[in-house]
Amino acid sequence: MEKEGFVQYLDTVRAVFGAVTKAASSLLEMNAMNVSPTEKESVQLQSAFVEIGDHIRRLKKDAQEKIGEYNSKKEQCAAASQKAIEEHAKMQENLLALEKENADAKAELAQKRMEKDNYEREYRESEAKLAEVSRRKDEEIRKNQENKRT
Repeated sequence: MEKEGFVQYLDTVRAVFGAVTKAASSLLEMNAMNVSPTEKESVQLQSAFVEIGDHIRRLKKDAQEKIGEYNSKKEQCAAASQKAIEEHAKMQENLLALEKENADAKAELAQKRMEKDNYEREYRESEAKLAEVSRRKDEEIRKNQENKRT
């Protein structure tokens, strides 16, 4: 409830309360003295009761309007809440899909690393074989050259 609406509500309630206390005070005073009200007092009391009734009807109308406003806001909030729930569910689905993609990518990366390690091992083995062949060739050439000299 906005500040102005609340202040207006308090003013209305204060007016109703003032009218009720004035009428009740008058009736209690007369009842305490056991005096019947005069025609003028009866008219005043009747007028006070009408005024109280008017205030109560006004308060009822204001309350019904506020109920309508709050129900409208409640429906808007419910719709917004439903939309937020749907968006959250969609985000959860997207998150699960991304987590699956991430797991798949990690598995593929591990596979590629194993392949790379195999290629590197094969390369080192080939290098070693090549070095061995090159060493034997050099040794054979050296032996041939020694044999030719002798």
